Amino acid sequence: MQKRLQEWYYDRGGGVFLAGAAEKGGSTKASFFAARDLQSSDPSEIWNVFHSLRRGIRRDLGVFESDADEKAVLESVKKKLGSYQS
Repeated sequence: MQKRLQEWYYDRGGGVFLAGAAEKGGSTKASFFAARDLQSSDPSEIWNVFHSLRRGIRRDLGVFESDADEKAVLESVKKKLGSYQS
């Protein structure tokens, strides 16, 4: 995954979409580097880190019309994930 994120960010210009500074917590760029550097096999941790990255990109691109829309989708995904845990 790290290799693919590196290629997307550096070789394909994906970094153009990332707002904020890497050092600023909560920024899309900080989320990118957190995902890139993640070393975990815990599905919950992996999901949370990549969800943060997806959320930042969606926010930067204006995919959701409102915070309520985003919250509804997030709740739906959390319920789905809950059904996979034992």
